[in-house]
Amino acid sequence: WPVITLQMDSSEPDCAIFVYLEDVFPDGKIVCISEGMLRSIHRKNQVIDPHLPIPQHSFCQADAWPLVPGQIEEVTFALLPTAALIKRGHRIRAAIAGRDTGNFPAIPVSGTPVWKIQHGGELASSILLPILP
Repeated sequence: WPVITLQMDSSEPDCAIFVYLEDVFPDGKIVCISEGMLRSIHRKNQVIDPHLPIPQHSFCQADAWPLVPGQIEEVTFALLPTAALIKRGHRIRAAIAGRDTGNFPAIPVSGTPVWKIQHGGELASSILLPILP
């Protein structure tokens, strides 16, 4: 399971976060390797199954944890499990979106959240990619 950790500031207390892990070919062609999504209010990590080495979320209303607009918050979740060979000269990219029109309802229902995703420095966002030799 690839795992994404976003250090982010959102203008809204709840939003949907979609991440697409992509193989970018030297000629610009893009192939999706994996994907994942999480509503930000469900970001509280818990151990539900100790045999799964990934962040786990209860999705219970009692565990809902709204973002604080204007404050950098951590959101960590696993993408779907995958296996891929990334060839020499290719790049790996994470595309991040707030909607997946046609597949999921928009959260929030109206308006467009504004995100500031941290990259670099102490609060850098990251992707954990399990790599086999």
